[in-house]
Amino acid sequence: MNQHVKWMGLAALLTVAPVVTRADQTNLVQTLSIRLSGILQGQTETNGNLVKMSLASARVGVVDVVKALSTATGNSFSDKAALVIVTPLSGGNSAIMVRDAGLSVDVTPFFVYQSKSGFVSSSLSNVKTGRSTSSDYSIQRLALVDSPNSPALGLHFDVQGIAVETSTTNASTGTRTELNANVVGSGDESGETLILEGVIRVQGNSLEVVPSAPPPNA
Repeated sequence: MNQHVKWMGLAALLTVAPVVTRADQTNLVQTLSIRLSGILQGQTETNGNLVKMSLASARVGVVDVVKALSTATGNSFSDKAALVIVTPLSGGNSAIMVRDAGLSVDVTPFFVYQSKSGFVSSSLSNVKTGRSTSSDYSIQRLALVDSPNSPALGLHFDVQGIAVETSTTNASTGTRTELNANVVGSGDESGETLILEGVIRVQGNSLEVVPSAPPPNA
């Protein structure tokens, strides 16, 4: 079953504050990198009795995805805009956001994430130093799709492949995670079919604190 992004292994539990107090929300922020390349239909040329149909190269990166989302969301993003995954550490679903200077736009409805297999894991721990590493292998799918009640995107893709989520824990620095997936699939740009392969990467472990609204006066 398809589901919107709920990134694996990135949520943790914090102490719950009393309901009547103001509790800020702490989020884990990671960069989503998309680097896909492939082929699309090229031009057809006729030379005498010869008809030549050629191929053209295709590339899909974060800049291309953000450009498509800019039109669909009605925002004007710059070339420096980034895709990030924001995960509340108090629990809940992750969200995919476009961050551009002071602008932050939730674009989660335009993405579909699906785990296509179970996990196979490896790990190594040092009981003396407290350092440990683990790697979880699985088949993961990521798609860029149209969102209901929004203009259609000029770019789509649907890719999947072997993903490796690596976690490293140190007693002094805590736990850091990174996900790398080698993927293949297809898509389209302005109606032209794309055959794609490449890498999807989730990296970085920044924390941000979002102040909550103060409780209403009694």
